[in-house]
Amino acid sequence: ADWYMLHGKQQLAKPLLVATADLDMQSAYKYARLLWDEGNTELAKTYFEKAVSQGHEQAKQAIHTLELYSPVSSNSIGAYNWLHKRADKSCLQRIQPFATSLATIIRAHHLYESFNKDLRLASLPLCIAPPVWLEENSLKCEPNFAGAGVLGCDVKQLSALAKKREFSHAVVVAEQGKANVQNGVMYLDISDSYSVFVHELAHFSGFVDEYPIGR
Repeated sequence: ADWYMLHGKQQLAKPLLVATADLDMQSAYKYARLLWDEGNTELAKTYFEKAVSQGHEQAKQAIHTLELYSPVSSNSIGAYNWLHKRADKSCLQRIQPFATSLATIIRAHHLYESFNKDLRLASLPLCIAPPVWLEENSLKCEPNFAGAGVLGCDVKQLSALAKKREFSHAVVVAEQGKANVQNGVMYLDISDSYSVFVHELAHFSGFVDEYPIGR
């Protein structure tokens, strides 16, 4: 099942996960993820809870995230009060994260929580709003966007949300691709750690990558 999942063959993995999901917490978790992606959310929650009962940490994160977020259409997203983030009103960068799947909202929430706990960055005039979980297929993202070799998305529809929520920068968490920043939008995938987020955050302030290269 792991081999099939690794190679994107979920339907071949499914019967194996069905056979093992009641016996093994890792199988229960992966089966729940597969069910969620298929739209069978109620049964997915049952298997998330089964994995949680056996001490599965990622399943705990999934259940916690589902208690906080749910997919929404872009039309239903309202304004955001940035002033409550900082009493001194110095939100010089207003950063709004977005996700489009269960896996990406889990990662986006982890990044959001990690930033709020990071005392190293607390004095900087940066404010991050809670992530928005957009409905599936709301953003078209590709690991080789426009042939550039890096993760990217068609973010035209975010322009209306930028006006409504008054954010200056966006973070889009997608399934897979190389992290980068383009035109005020940070692209991350579900494997990117918080340290990668902080690295990319520096690009919002104008810092550029400096890598040694051959002649």
